[in-house]
Amino acid sequence: MILHCGSDSQKKELLPKLLQGDLQFSFALTEPEAGSDARSIKTSATRQGDRFLINGTKYWTSGAAVSDYIITVVLTGPEAESSKAMSIFIVPAKSKGLSITPIPKLAGNAYPSCEVKYRNMSVDQEHILGGLAWLNNGLLQLFQTAEYERICVAASCLGGAETILKECTEFAKTRQQFGKSIIKYQAMQHSLADMATRIEAMRWMTYHAAWMKSVGKECFKEICMAKLFCSETLNDIARKGMQIFGGRGYSMEYRMQRYLRESYLSLYAGGTSEIQKNVIARFL
Repeated sequence: MILHCGSDSQKKELLPKLLQGDLQFSFALTEPEAGSDARSIKTSATRQGDRFLINGTKYWTSGAAVSDYIITVVLTGPEAESSKAMSIFIVPAKSKGLSITPIPKLAGNAYPSCEVKYRNMSVDQEHILGGLAWLNNGLLQLFQTAEYERICVAASCLGGAETILKECTEFAKTRQQFGKSIIKYQAMQHSLADMATRIEAMRWMTYHAAWMKSVGKECFKEICMAKLFCSETLNDIARKGMQIFGGRGYSMEYRMQRYLRESYLSLYAGGTSEIQKNVIARFL
């Protein structure tokens, strides 16, 4: 978001440190009562001279507990016109009035998802993403960057599925049942072939969407298709991996159970499958 929506001064100050790994950022949009419907957020920023007081609660803010800045979406105008009254602030994570609590999760606990509470947290107007000119235009900034998030989710799903296929193939070659490796059985060969075929479809849907974006083509539909297909396919392949590993897949000694647990995040990250389908349908 800094790269595509930040002001020149924000890019100059933050991007070099981000690229060097000296800064971490997290993104706070979701709230306890505002998930898929981003327009229903309640967290607000009230103007006081050159500063804003932020109040509200964000939920599922990935990496907040280990970040230097939390990019926070708030209302800066009447709730009735939330689409015209959203703004995005680059909030220092150590600000007074900010509290961060990690949420216990099914998986992905190496990178904490957090509840973030803002209680009269003061921030300078210079921290508005893009500068003061972008006050009340945060929704447009969200739309501009949502495509990149969904492409990244699709790409991560592709990598995860490739890992599962590799480990399933190696396991099938070494696992002996009824006197021979289970990869010798046609049923196992068909399962692995199906996984490989679907992974290639994931690859080309992701590459195609990324290429369209890189050359400036209208591609919101294609990006949502890639995110939808790749996230659901990763989950399907992870469940198939559990079947291939059999009882060992149920054991914490093997990674397959982790891959299955991790795969569920991709179904929600960047928008649920239902949201992707809603967007796709609008372009038909």
